[in-house]
Amino acid sequence: MTSDAGASSVRSEGLQTLISKLKENPRNTVVFHGRTEMERIRFSDLHQAVSLVSQQLGEFGLEAGMQVAMVAENGKAAFLLDLALLNIGCITLQVPEKTAGSALADIGQQNIAFLLVSILHSDGVDTGSWEPIGTLQGMSLFRNPACSNAFAPVAGPIIFSSGTSGKEKKIRVNNATVLLNARQFFSAIDARQDDSFLIFLPLSNYQQKLLIYGCIDTGIDIVLSDMQNVMQALKQTSPSLFLAPPLFYDSMWRLADGRGEKLCELFGTGMRQMWSGMAALPSAILEGYRAGGLPLLEAYGMTEYGPIAVNTLQHNRPGSVGRALVPGSVTLESDGEILLRSSQRLTCGYVDQPVDVEQAVYRDEVAIATGDVGRIDDEGFIFIEGRKNDTIITSGGQKVHPTAVEQSFNSLPCVQYAVALGARRPHLGMLLVVEQIDSSARQLIEKTISDYNVGASVPIRNYFLSTEPFTAENGLLTRNLKLQRKNISSRYETCVFN
Repeated sequence: MTSDAGASSVRSEGLQTLISKLKENPRNTVVFHGRTEMERIRFSDLHQAVSLVSQQLGEFGLEAGMQVAMVAENGKAAFLLDLALLNIGCITLQVPEKTAGSALADIGQQNIAFLLVSILHSDGVDTGSWEPIGTLQGMSLFRNPACSNAFAPVAGPIIFSSGTSGKEKKIRVNNATVLLNARQFFSAIDARQDDSFLIFLPLSNYQQKLLIYGCIDTGIDIVLSDMQNVMQALKQTSPSLFLAPPLFYDSMWRLADGRGEKLCELFGTGMRQMWSGMAALPSAILEGYRAGGLPLLEAYGMTEYGPIAVNTLQHNRPGSVGRALVPGSVTLESDGEILLRSSQRLTCGYVDQPVDVEQAVYRDEVAIATGDVGRIDDEGFIFIEGRKNDTIITSGGQKVHPTAVEQSFNSLPCVQYAVALGARRPHLGMLLVVEQIDSSARQLIEKTISDYNVGASVPIRNYFLSTEPFTAENGLLTRNLKLQRKNISSRYETCVFN
């Protein structure tokens, strides 16, 4: 797998069927939502536009099998070009906008035949060694005169994942299994023809493309916005389906002061189902959304595997991430680690990683180790208790999953982030990020600590309050907005335990 060999033909017939689906579902629409304008286009008109752009790409010399990099924000141009590149059989490498330069260097310019760059990101990409040959959909197109690997036999695009380690890994998608994974998710959620799915996270996050492809394949309306304008899009387009990271729902909860009527106003009038993934949401927030009439559910996925499990309106168990999309695909190791088994997983393997790093996750041709520790109840609902590598082992040898400790604090209105510490110590300490340090926050936190310590095998004896925000830029969150526990510990452990 580290050799980056493909597991399927370059020109995947499965993904090419998306173009014909546009023609088969002519009345469905895509809304391209921006800060100052909104454009609604029928699938039938999109089909014509994709066909035209495909022809233009061919005239510029793009051919099936070529790897084509794209640096672009969410919008009509990136949407059309992605489908057109699929249509002619190219492999699209849409790299993260914020780290485009390093991502392109990591892939290797010799492996990229053409490069598409939007005007917004033109200053962030060094195109000095590329040959400018024209524009398409307002994006600059460059040819690579030094490309030596234009038709490398690969299974699909390279995507980037930081996971919980914070260190980005290149992963090769298997185009032959993309639609299967999308269909499993959309079938489980009982998607309807009158649904519309709002997608706003960057399209360099492959989960978002999986949702777009699933909508086209199923015949569901799409709303494409971005992180800066998503709140406006929710109000103006009234989608019925929505997926976002926990931080988004937490922020909206705080903005609404936990009031159900305000939440409904923020999320629009048409919401039928919405999901949180990537990390656990405090139970108090989940319950608050439901009490306010908003169907917030939790789901589970992994970049290396694809969608794993989902709660639905018909099958929902609060506190769980739902039941496996494929029965029997989720099992537990003897130490509680969640193991996934599928011959149709989304990706083939890592690219340019040491064998031991890859084999720690890709156990064999069908098994993937998640690194998550959890349990499965009698009805198949999966409960995640924490990360295997995050387990705190005290000086007395006791093991504590930090997320189980943090949950009580994350539900407090004054707490933005809670992080449990205590490795190689006799007791636990808590780092608590708050909006404001005052006596009311201290009283509430100290009562929560007291309540937790009743019956706790490892009590909390120390805590420290901070107002420093957690961001990916300061190294305290990953790009996927998960805690960078090692960085947090190295920065704050002395403060917590002094």
